Amino acid sequence: MSKARKIVFVCAVIVMIAGLAFIAVYLLGQREAGKVYEDLQEKVTSPTSEPTKPVETATTKPVETETATEPVTEPTEPPYVSPLDFDEIRAPNEHIYAWMEIQDTDIRYPVVQHPTDDTYYLNHTVEGANRLPGSIYTEKWNSQDFSDFLTVVYGHNMKNGTMFGSLKNFRTKSYMEEHPVISFYTPEGEYHYRIFAAVTYSNAYLPTAFDYETEAGRQGFIDSITNVRDLSSYINKDIEVTTEDRLVVLSTCMGNDAYRLLVVGVLDRENSTK
Repeated sequence: MSKARKIVFVCAVIVMIAGLAFIAVYLLGQREAGKVYEDLQEKVTSPTSEPTKPVETATTKPVETETATEPVTEPTEPPYVSPLDFDEIRAPNEHIYAWMEIQDTDIRYPVVQHPTDDTYYLNHTVEGANRLPGSIYTEKWNSQDFSDFLTVVYGHNMKNGTMFGSLKNFRTKSYMEEHPVISFYTPEGEYHYRIFAAVTYSNAYLPTAFDYETEAGRQGFIDSITNVRDLSSYINKDIEVTTEDRLVVLSTCMGNDAYRLLVVGVLDRENSTK
């Protein structure tokens, strides 16, 4: 082998070794980042399938009658008590404000919101490491009490199925029927959304795509979801959705910058606390 070929060969070997080392470090870092969420999931005891609603107690109120003033009772609601330990959940990061779950799936994660940088948690885990898989997060245009007409929750579509990597399963009727509810828990309340759509959607920026302050804008968004005719989407037409409802969108990438996968739910007011 000539001297020139030896040099080329040695350089190729060095590049290959460096590449393998980079991949190993990357995978190790991703594994360590994922373990943060695994540790939290082990510590957080999932609530039962039944939503936690305040139990009515009674207070006494006097009522005047012809013969005497007799006490009667009126039902009152005590303060909400979360079924989750938020001191434990918030231990890694004060920006954690909610815990989300879809029962009987691997989607069990803290939800964060950065006070100034909407893109921060795209590539930062909950403990602040700058690496994938990032975090499950909302942007600051959304309130943290889920009172907005539309709450958009972002997460990466990880190939190993973690984070929002399993959302694609909701594009089938059977899977949606088996996993019908997205639940969010906060220290102040809980919010249960019935899933009615899993659609391939444009990459439009949802916060500004419609004027949600108007009924026409809210209806425009609803129609943009329910009118999707893509074969890889599924919409449950039996669930009624109106402009007076509150919606949540779980949004993730699809490997094509022109589209995103959206899983959409409508708030079940009867089983939510607010």
